[in-house]
Amino acid sequence: MAELIRLQLESTLPAMEYFEARGVFTRKEISAIVRKREEHEYTLKAQMKHVEPYLQAVQYELGLEKLRARRMKGLGTRGETPAERELRQSIVKRISFLFVRGLWYVRGSAQVQQLFDKYVEFLKNTGRLSSIAKLNGKMIQLHPMCEHFWLHAAEFEGETQGNPAAARLLLQQGLRLLPDCSALHLRHFQLELRFAHGMATKLLATPAEDPGAQQAEASQKKRASMTELACGRLPLVVYRNAVSRPALGDRPELHMEFLSEAARLPFTSEIQNAICVAALQRFPRHPGVVVRALARVLYYAEAGTASAARALQD
Repeated sequence: MAELIRLQLESTLPAMEYFEARGVFTRKEISAIVRKREEHEYTLKAQMKHVEPYLQAVQYELGLEKLRARRMKGLGTRGETPAERELRQSIVKRISFLFVRGLWYVRGSAQVQQLFDKYVEFLKNTGRLSSIAKLNGKMIQLHPMCEHFWLHAAEFEGETQGNPAAARLLLQQGLRLLPDCSALHLRHFQLELRFAHGMATKLLATPAEDPGAQQAEASQKKRASMTELACGRLPLVVYRNAVSRPALGDRPELHMEFLSEAARLPFTSEIQNAICVAALQRFPRHPGVVVRALARVLYYAEAGTASAARALQD
C-alpha cells in the first residue's frame, strides 16, 4: 500500500516543481502539500467505504486549486501557456479521480448521492458537461434501484441538454424498475406538461391555413393532433398510470401534488379539472381534496365561463 501511495504522489511532483519555479508555491509549501496528500491517501485506504475522507480530500484539492489560480493571477501572467494548461488539467483530473474512487467504493445510498451531487457540481463548474452524461449512465448501471440517479439523468437531458425525448425515455426506463416511485411519476408528469404547454403555445402562434390550399386536410389533422396534445392527453395518461398503482393511488396527497404541478402552467385547466374529478370520486370525504375541488368550482363561477356549469355539476 505504501508503494502505491508513493507512486501516486510522485506523479504530482512535476506540477509542483513547475509551480515552485514560477514562484506560485515555496519549497516549504510544496512539502506541506505532499504531506497532506499522503495523509489523505492513507485515510482513504483505511476508510474507503466512508464518504467523509473523500469529501475532505476533494475540499483540500479545490482550495489548493483556488490558491494556485489566485497566485498565478497575482503574477500578472496573461493567459495560459500550453504547459500551464496541461498542469491545470492534471489537477482537475486528480480531483475527478478522487470523486470516481469514492463513487466506486463508498457504501450507503445517502453517502453515494452526496458524493455524486458534489461531483456533478464540480463538473458543471469546470464545463465538463459530456462527463456528466457519462457519469449519469454509469451511476444508473451501478445503482439501478436508486431513484436519485434516474431523476438527475432525466433532468440533465431535459433541462441542460434540451433533449426531452431522451429525458422521457430515461423516466420510462426508471419506472419499469421502480413502478411505485412517486417522484419518477411526478417528474414524468412535469415533462409531459411542459411538452403540452409548448405545443399549445406553438398552436396559438401558428396562423390558420388557407382552406383552398392543397395541404389543407393534412394541416387540419396536424392542428387537431396538436390541439389534443395541448389539451393534456399525455400528462393525463401519466397521471392515470401513476394513480392506478395501489401504493400510489390510495394517497390523496399525491393526487394533490399532481394538481399543484398542473396549476403551475397555463393551458392546463382541463388537466386540473380531470384530476379534481378523479380525486374527488376516489376520496369524496377527504378535506384537502374537497377544498381543492371547491376552489376549482369557485374559479369557474367567478370567471363566468361556460365551463362553470360543468364544473359545478362535477
